[in-house]
Amino acid sequence: MQELILLQRNVLALSPNLIIIYDGFNDIWVPYSGVEPMGVGYPFLYSNLKERVERNNIVNFGILFNYLPSRSALFNYARSISLKAGAGRNVFDIDKCVTEYENNLYQMCVLSSAYKSKIILSTQPYVGSKNLKTPNENALIKKYDLEKIRLFYDKLATTASEVAVRTGSYYINTLDVFNDNKGDIFYDAVHVSPEIGNPIIAMRLAEEIVRLNLI
Repeated sequence: MQELILLQRNVLALSPNLIIIYDGFNDIWVPYSGVEPMGVGYPFLYSNLKERVERNNIVNFGILFNYLPSRSALFNYARSISLKAGAGRNVFDIDKCVTEYENNLYQMCVLSSAYKSKIILSTQPYVGSKNLKTPNENALIKKYDLEKIRLFYDKLATTASEVAVRTGSYYINTLDVFNDNKGDIFYDAVHVSPEIGNPIIAMRLAEEIVRLNLI
């Protein structure tokens, strides 16, 4: 949702020839899971915010509880404790998250097309998408819930690819970009070494942009 807002308000006014949307774990999973301070994922997930605003048509008690006693340090402290206690009960709904992502991507592609800007969609690699894993990377696989992450990334990539086809946009696969690399690329389940990993991803994008004659 942040990308969609940024595209609408800032990027398209620059009349770009090419826009690259490169998404992964922090962009989609983390805001949705309730880790963010606001809890609703705004401005990542508009539907979550909408649900809370419309929960009570007469009085929005959430706003009242947030702001009326805001000068009470004791109240705010108690409220922060209750929010932390409730955060662990959140159930991450992958399908709902991916549907929201699909809607945002679709709007970005349609908007870009209307402004005559070409748009590329791409999905960030994760440690499980690398074939030749180092001992350190194998340790990461044991540490994280990789099966859930794999399912999440498969759906993200499929969704982005399908939206690209449906809107006449482009999808560039970067999930397999480290397949034959024997080095330590990942320092956690989803983040790569800036010095080694990022240039490899950038090169894949650049080569595909040239091959597709996008600029």
